[in-house]
Amino acid sequence: MSSGFLYEQAPTTLRQYCNRLGIELPATFNAAEQAADEAAAFLATMPGRSDVADAVRATLTTGRDPLDDEAVADALHGYQLRQVVADVITQHNVTARQQAAVASLDELTEMMRPVFEPAAAAATAAHQVLGDVDLTDPAAILRRDRKAGAAFNDLTEYSQIINDVRFVWHWLANARSSSIRDGLGYACIVGHDLEHWIAEPINTTREPIDLLRDGWTLELHTYTETAEFLDEADRERRHRDEAERARRLDRAHGRG
Repeated sequence: MSSGFLYEQAPTTLRQYCNRLGIELPATFNAAEQAADEAAAFLATMPGRSDVADAVRATLTTGRDPLDDEAVADALHGYQLRQVVADVITQHNVTARQQAAVASLDELTEMMRPVFEPAAAAATAAHQVLGDVDLTDPAAILRRDRKAGAAFNDLTEYSQIINDVRFVWHWLANARSSSIRDGLGYACIVGHDLEHWIAEPINTTREPIDLLRDGWTLELHTYTETAEFLDEADRERRHRDEAERARRLDRAHGRG
């Protein structure tokens, strides 16, 4: 999915997620949204296809030639201009939202931290109580004992918060690039353990319980921290791959 399409659709969804988390979108993003609303309101005042049709219909009912009618010409000119303006406004709004996302992502990360950290701690504690159980059979968990039932309910509740934070973070982060970087949406919420990431990079959909089972800690990072960590992991992986190729070459030539 292109970032353009993503950000045309983003405002309502982002606001819904932020409302669920109990936080406000940063002022820079709200300003971009207000400007987009004003541009859309202006666009709505320009003639549309129905206005052209009405003008043509009016000439036909009075026996005038629509091809030689000033009202038809004005409506058609306004409609054509609207098509050009609509494209410009749409692209401008997408660009403005992307720029606002870039400017506000780290701010929003800090706003989400007081929500994320208690949820991460509660999910971790619930996992310690439950262990590596099959969460697809909640009835069996609830039958174990009251403590397991409470832990399961906590894990369900706080996993939703963690997922919401990850969703908002990842959606806004995509505005910084035309392509979605592998691992970005999970490296932002796990401990930056280089050896663990190189051995088991997270490139597929995972629930918080899956991350905890795989030995990850749940931590929220800024975009800069996350990008630097992934860059370091990429460099280290390339370095190890090159060293391994060199060792194989040495062995092939009897040098190792």
